[in-house]
Amino acid sequence: MPVRNYDRGLSKATLGDLIGAEAEFNTAIELQLPVLLKYYFQRGNIRFLQKKFMDSCMDYSEVLKINPQFVLAWYNKGNALASLGRNDEAIKAFDRAIELNPKLAITWVDKSCALSELGRYQDALDAAEKAIGLDPKLAIAWANKASCVGSIGQTPR
Repeated sequence: MPVRNYDRGLSKATLGDLIGAEAEFNTAIELQLPVLLKYYFQRGNIRFLQKKFMDSCMDYSEVLKINPQFVLAWYNKGNALASLGRNDEAIKAFDRAIELNPKLAITWVDKSCALSELGRYQDALDAAEKAIGLDPKLAIAWANKASCVGSIGQTPR
C-alpha cells in the first residue's frame, strides 16, 4: 500500500537513511501516486538533501503540475535551481513563490542570494531589505544585506 511506503520514507529520513527514504518514495510513486503531490514533494526534499538537485527539481516540477499554487514547491524548486547555478531560473521560481505568499521572508532572502550570484547587488539589497522588513530577527537577511552593501560600495541605510 503506497501510504505505508510514504510513512516508511518519512521514518527513514528522520533516522538519516536518505537512500532508503528515497527508495520508499520511489515505490509509492510507482504504485500509484502521481496524483498525490506530497510524495513528489517529499522525494524532492530527500533528493535535495542528497544533493541530487536536478532530480529534486524534477520532483518539484511534478508537484507544480498537480498544484501550481504550492508555495513551498516553488520555493524549494528555486533553491534546487540555485544549487545548480541556474540563478535566473531560481529567481523566477522565487518570484512565483513571492507572488503566492509575499510575507515569507526566507524566500526574499534566497532571491537576494540568487541576485547576488548574478552580480545584481542593488536588486539583491532590495530583496534583503524586504526580508528584514518582514522578519527583523532573520539573521541571514542582515548578513546578506551587509554582503550586498559591501559589494556595491554603499554605507548601510
